[in-house]
Amino acid sequence: MNMESDAGAAEHDALPRQPTWAHLSTKSDRGEDGKATDIPTVLNPWTLNVGSMYAFPILARRSNSKQQSALRAHLPTKHDRANYTGSGLGFVMLIRYTDSPVGPYDELLLVPGAFTPPSPGNPIARTNHMKETFLQAHGLLAARRVTRIFVSTEASLRNGRRNWGIRKELADFTWTPRPTTTSSWNSIVDVVVRSRLDGEVLCDVALKTVRTWSVPARLNWLQGILLPPLEEREIDEEGVPTAENAWIQTVLGGSLRMQPASILTDSTPPSSTSQRLDRFPNLHDLSLWPGVHGTGTITFTATTTRTYSSPALATHRHDKDA
Repeated sequence: MNMESDAGAAEHDALPRQPTWAHLSTKSDRGEDGKATDIPTVLNPWTLNVGSMYAFPILARRSNSKQQSALRAHLPTKHDRANYTGSGLGFVMLIRYTDSPVGPYDELLLVPGAFTPPSPGNPIARTNHMKETFLQAHGLLAARRVTRIFVSTEASLRNGRRNWGIRKELADFTWTPRPTTTSSWNSIVDVVVRSRLDGEVLCDVALKTVRTWSVPARLNWLQGILLPPLEEREIDEEGVPTAENAWIQTVLGGSLRMQPASILTDSTPPSSTSQRLDRFPNLHDLSLWPGVHGTGTITFTATTTRTYSSPALATHRHDKDA
C-alpha cells in the first residue's frame, strides 16, 4: 500500500473547490448535457436570428419596496449587491432564436436595472468622476448586468459564459399558442420555463401581441439610455473567473420589427409553491411596463475588457461568494 500516494490524494480531495461565479452549475452538475464533447467553440461576435422576442421594461425605483425586494433577491454575488443602484431601466426578456452560430435555442433573462462599475474609484472612473457620480445617482447610461438567464442548449450556455461572461443556466421551454381567428388583432402564447436540472417551474406566463402594425428599429440607435452596454465578470465555460477582477463590456446591435406586447393581467400569478422564486422572480412583483414583440436579427459584440482594482471586493481563490 502506497501511504504517500494515499496521503497526497487525501490532501488533494481536502482542498476547497474553486468557486464558480455566482455559484453557477458545472458540467458535472448538468448530467448528460454537461458530458457532451461535441460542443463547438464559437467566438465573439455573434449574429442571431430572432423568431420571437418579448421584452418588458422594468423601471427600478427604490421607493417601490415590493419590486426592490423581488429584484434584490436575484443579485447572486457580492459585486452585484454592492454595485446595484436600485434604479434605472431593466428588462425581462423571453426569446426564441431560430438560428445562431450554435443553432436554435430559447432564452429567459432578467436585467434588474443599472450597476455602477465594479470599482468606482479606479482610474477610468476618476477620469469621468462627474459622470460616474451622476450615473450612480440616477442609473442613466450605466452598464447593466444579466443576473438571471436560462437557455435551452448546452452550446449556448458554454459559449455565452466564455464569450461575454453571461451567467447562463439550462432550462426547458414550452411555447403553446392559443387558437386565434384570421380576423383577430391579438395573438396569445402561453410560456412555461422549467429548470433542466430538477424540472422546477421558473416562469409561467401568458404573452399577448397586438398584430395590427409593426415598426422597424435598429438597436444601434437605442444604445445609451434605452440600451446600455452589458458589463459582466470574465468567466470560463465552467463559470470560474479567468482573471483577477476582469470585466467584459458587450454591446447589442441588429435590426428588429416590433409590435406592442403585454403580459395578460387576468393570468393567475404563479404561487410561491409552484414557482422557484429563488431562481427567477415572479413577474407580477416587478411592476413591468407593457413591452414589445420583435422579430429580426440581434448581434452581440464584446468591445472591451477592463481590469478593476477594488480591495474591498477583491476576489480570492476560495472566496465563498465570488
